[in-house]
Amino acid sequence: MNYIWQNLGKTGTLEDFLYDENERHEIRAQFAHAPRRVLDVGCAGGAVGFGLKRDFNAYVWGVELNQVAATNAAARLDLVTQTPLELCDDDTRAQLKTIDTVLLLDVLEHMYNPWALLQFLAQHLSPDAQIIISLPNVANIGVVLDLSAGFWHYKKSGLLDITHVRFFTPYEMNKMVCETGFSIDTVDFLPHQKPESFYRLTPESEYPSWQNFGDVQLNIHSYGFWQQLHAIQVVLRIKITPDDALEDHEKMMRFEPHIPTMAF
Repeated sequence: MNYIWQNLGKTGTLEDFLYDENERHEIRAQFAHAPRRVLDVGCAGGAVGFGLKRDFNAYVWGVELNQVAATNAAARLDLVTQTPLELCDDDTRAQLKTIDTVLLLDVLEHMYNPWALLQFLAQHLSPDAQIIISLPNVANIGVVLDLSAGFWHYKKSGLLDITHVRFFTPYEMNKMVCETGFSIDTVDFLPHQKPESFYRLTPESEYPSWQNFGDVQLNIHSYGFWQQLHAIQVVLRIKITPDDALEDHEKMMRFEPHIPTMAF
């Protein structure tokens, strides 16, 4: 038997992993303005940036540490660098002020310190830059049910990808953003496929509502919570926000005064 962990290389990546060619059109709904100068951190083979160049005539700078993926991306994007942004030289850092759109698509969960990257970006980007983040939702009902039965199944991809080193619920995503110099402009919960149970409740339903999921019974206190439970991914648009401009509930998140019941 070949176990999943036996395919991990020395850097913690899957040696036999092939990056897909998904242009991620779903994230475009989060754009506040058309992207003109884009930084795509963890650009993989450049599929997303290639689509933005084609459809928006955008300049795209990709950052990719994987040598094979970076080579493929370099043939499609305007610039590809293989150094973590925090370690780049002064000339490269100066370019960050010209960026109007940053993409962090399914990359933060692979970093040991994603908070440091976000803080770095808050310090070096233009205040008007839009930052689009996509993160897997570990509070998904499927993970919750497995956990209630004592399972945490690592896989080659998906919510419990074995290469993930950080895991976030929607609340923890919100908290990370507020702690690193940003606030959230928009949020979208993306189920890859809406299960039948998703349609049991609507925004007009009466709450709270107890719902049974096999051996687990949950108190659904709002439609927003229902959306979070069924989300595979959460897509956020965030903006640079000084601490004194945060809303009161955002300031409170940084100190964890209580256990929250929902994030957004």
